[in-house]
Amino acid sequence: MTEPQESEGLSLEQQIQQLRTENAKFKEVNTRLIEENARLRESRGHFALLAGKDTLTGAKNRRRYNEDTERVHRESTREGAESALLLLDLDLFKEINDKYGHAAGDEILQAVAALLENGLHRPGDSAYRMGGDEFVVLLPKTPKANAVYVATLLQKSINELEFVVNGERVPIFTSFGVNSYKPQRAGQSAKGASLYTTDSAGTFIGADQALYTAKVHRNKVGFIYQNDRERLEIEEFLRARQIDISKVVPTLAQPISGHTPPS
Repeated sequence: MTEPQESEGLSLEQQIQQLRTENAKFKEVNTRLIEENARLRESRGHFALLAGKDTLTGAKNRRRYNEDTERVHRESTREGAESALLLLDLDLFKEINDKYGHAAGDEILQAVAALLENGLHRPGDSAYRMGGDEFVVLLPKTPKANAVYVATLLQKSINELEFVVNGERVPIFTSFGVNSYKPQRAGQSAKGASLYTTDSAGTFIGADQALYTAKVHRNKVGFIYQNDRERLEIEEFLRARQIDISKVVPTLAQPISGHTPPS
């Protein structure tokens, strides 16, 4: 003979009240679980930030870039080696988010971050997500011509990413800005220095100017040059490697307004 149920002998109204009480307890437990999950997510994001990682893509973040770029410039100055900087962001990314949704946009950012990470083969080369759809690549001990070449290869790989939303292929285009830092020789004055060779901030400003020029044309690689000789040397370097020069946009270096290079 089975044991009588707890609710046996209760009136219908009492049984309904009992169910309501149990349901309220369930909702309370569920709310606590949701709050705890939110706290865990926030903690993971906090620890990722402390670890120098971008929480969305897993790429190194702006904080890590600020640390690494100063180290690279110190090493370049000490060793007398040229180092390069690539800035890139995705063209028409807002339109992608508006048309396909932010979830699709996030997946594209993750794919681009993974591609940059996998496309850099030397131990010292690093990619960073600065925020939004903007990324940076640091290339220590790399002449500018080589850096422009690397940018064209990365851009080609990004253009070839296969990304499909609801059966529709989403084309991914990106613009690059390239600049480099050349340590000054002993006794060389920094007075009148251009965007070409100042410090980490000046190098970034120059790369940003080159990126701006590239974005005007869209899906191009821009680079800063000091004079026509340098521009022609870079273009010849690219031609020798079968790079389509029409994909590259040179930008003449200009003095940095309000920026004083180190003496």
